[in-house]
Amino acid sequence: MIYRPFEIRLEQGGNQYIGKAIPISHVQSTNKIPNEFSVTLNGIFRGVFTRCNNTWQSTSLTDELLVNAVGRYIEVWYQ
Repeated sequence: MIYRPFEIRLEQGGNQYIGKAIPISHVQSTNKIPNEFSVTLNGIFRGVFTRCNNTWQSTSLTDELLVNAVGRYIEVWYQ
């Protein structure tokens, strides 16, 4: 599988978000999804998104619902 940047388009809380996710880590042997992504939404860097124990975290975005929505979008992209 080639890990390359991909576009994100989603709606959360009545807001539309368009941006890009860039994989920045290697894949664990038990997982096909990289563990870290650099995420930009609506032209603003939203942090490094990290997947750990099936939950998502961001280094700078505090909106947990948006973090989870982006994480779900990333997971669907790799299915």
